[in-house]
Amino acid sequence: MAQSLSQSLVDALSIQSGRRLLADSDCKGLYLDLRPRGKSWRFRSTGVGGKLISITIGDAGKISLEAARRKAHLLGFQKSSKPVLPSSGAEVTYREFVHSRYLPYAFATKKAAPWEEIIQRVHLLPAFGDYPLHEISKGLISSFVMSKQQASYKAGSINRMISILKVSLTKAVEWEVGGLEASPAKGVKLLKDPPKLDRYLTPEEAKRLLGELRSSKAPMLRFIIPFLLFTGARKREALDAQWKDIDWANRLWLIPITKSGKPRVVPLSDQAIQVLNQTKSELETLGLGDVKWVFPNPDTAKPFVGIFHSWNKCRQAVGLGEVRIHDLRHSFASALVNRGMTLYDVKEALGHSNILTTQRYAHLSPQRLRDAVRQAGEHYGDGMK
Repeated sequence: MAQSLSQSLVDALSIQSGRRLLADSDCKGLYLDLRPRGKSWRFRSTGVGGKLISITIGDAGKISLEAARRKAHLLGFQKSSKPVLPSSGAEVTYREFVHSRYLPYAFATKKAAPWEEIIQRVHLLPAFGDYPLHEISKGLISSFVMSKQQASYKAGSINRMISILKVSLTKAVEWEVGGLEASPAKGVKLLKDPPKLDRYLTPEEAKRLLGELRSSKAPMLRFIIPFLLFTGARKREALDAQWKDIDWANRLWLIPITKSGKPRVVPLSDQAIQVLNQTKSELETLGLGDVKWVFPNPDTAKPFVGIFHSWNKCRQAVGLGEVRIHDLRHSFASALVNRGMTLYDVKEALGHSNILTTQRYAHLSPQRLRDAVRQAGEHYGDGMK
């Protein structure tokens, strides 16, 4: 039996006796294996000679549906691929290369592999999949870019497609696949994409927003949004936060894996601590006091997949429809700069790996620069008397 699975359905399903295999209609080969003692994820397919292959992915109580689908996609790519592709001058199509070599590599090494798979499947493979690698040219890539522009795709979206194409073709050269000696995408320039202006909440806007949150029908939103505003964390970092990573004694929050793949420690202000205490009380009221997640979805007791609907309703209600959740991070940085913190302080607070990323906030406090210039003037100014 196959049906479109959801995380809430997976969490609710159980069986008292026997065994039941439930296929996920949205991911070929993925099955939920239900047994009285528990449930697990399995990947099932046919091998050589029609023999059934069954691979256990893991405990469905610990591995989310999304993670299981990613693993099943990877197993599907590995199964459908040919043995190791020949090197040097053998004719290999872009589709064969992507399925047999590039996507398995991406899923094994990159957090963003699921997005790359989507861009490959929806955009790149339809355009380049049937071409042998050595027949892909700059002219062909230029025609692809032009077709996306004519289809009204934004420059940023097209640039992501170009970047993934570039990386994959560079790997084909590195791995000596398809006779490529140089990437045909080398030298292809990204489209001009003017940087989007960052939006910073004023204290008055923040007050309106926080006031509206208190009346939100989404029970966790009124804690999640203030926590983001008071810590400068990324949305996914907060949604995946666990109580075991909160150091109450030292008022610190450990984020085990960040966007850069490295852990970082976030100091917690009085306001952030207050939000956490209020969250704990609310979870106790909801009967979720033992849940390991800081901001669990009350319906599933697991992290939210997304909170856009409730967030959008709240921001629209106070006339802040253009404010994105990520702008809360910008607002946190703005508050630091305008309260006299150095860019190095902001870099450390936001967990940036490069100070150049933090430079975007340098303009926020011209008064500090005027004060600095005045100090220099006063230092040497006596010579003018």
